[in-house]
Amino acid sequence: MRRDDIIDVMRKVKRSTTDERLADMPPFSPDDRLSIRLKSGEQIVHERCAAREGHWQKPLSENELREKFLDCTESRLGRKRPRRCSRN
Repeated sequence: MRRDDIIDVMRKVKRSTTDERLADMPPFSPDDRLSIRLKSGEQIVHERCAAREGHWQKPLSENELREKFLDCTESRLGRKRPRRCSRN
């Protein structure tokens, strides 16, 4: 990440892990969780999420992956559409 606004927000983020694991896939936790603590002390908790778009169990379509790539590279390359490359 090179955007200053994103870097500023990332400095405020604290991550934690859990010891919970899926019984049939021990390296993985059963879900992701997100909570946000506001300056006022209020905490906003999002519902647990087992597999979001882009997760290995719910992969992005080719078009979604392309759009994600373009979004991630826009600050350096602009929004130009790259030439199509063959997969062979």
